[in-house]
Amino acid sequence: MKKLWEKIGISRATWYRHGKPNNKAEYEDAHFDCGRQGLPPMDDLKNVFGVNSVRFFQRQRRVLHSELGPYVLAECLSVAAADRILSNPAALDRTRKRLSQNRAKLARK
Repeated sequence: MKKLWEKIGISRATWYRHGKPNNKAEYEDAHFDCGRQGLPPMDDLKNVFGVNSVRFFQRQRRVLHSELGPYVLAECLSVAAADRILSNPAALDRTRKRLSQNRAKLARK
């Protein structure tokens, strides 16, 4: 027996993310209708923001508005690395501590 997401031809994670659609048309409508999610249309995401997926755009926006945003903009961290740090409280604490130590060293110089 094929699983519902396999019948539509998408991954299980995507199936959940799009609200468990029952058929391909529902998935495609949800995939391309970014307006319901408060996002620009897909064409704008690709042409204006230079991203190919809604998911990456959401991740990038979340990271850039966080305390690690300046480090991503300065290319000290990638969006993916910053997102992993933000999603792990222990890693975020370690990063804050390390950044604070580095700022202290720079202040003494």
